[in-house]
Amino acid sequence: MHILLRYASICRMCYNMLKMSFVENIMCTRMMKFNVFVFYVRDNDITGIIDHSFCVDHEVCGRCGERIVRDFKPGGRNIPVTQENKKEYVEYVFFKLMA
Repeated sequence: MHILLRYASICRMCYNMLKMSFVENIMCTRMMKFNVFVFYVRDNDITGIIDHSFCVDHEVCGRCGERIVRDFKPGGRNIPVTQENKKEYVEYVFFKLMA
């Protein structure tokens, strides 16, 4: 029974993705990959695995090649994410980016 419920859930998700526009589908796929990364950081030892800091950089919409950097906290681009501060990083990601 549990397998049937999981299969139905996957079918429902696939059907919903088919109804989305191409751009919505790409954005949804990127968001799912990003969530997988954040949960990996939260749940695993990241020592020597990731090279991130307390900031995010992204392309400015409509201006090809132009990127901006947003610090999660003052001086964030100079603070590496470590095993000791990864919980704080995950909180910043969810509360700053998802807000």
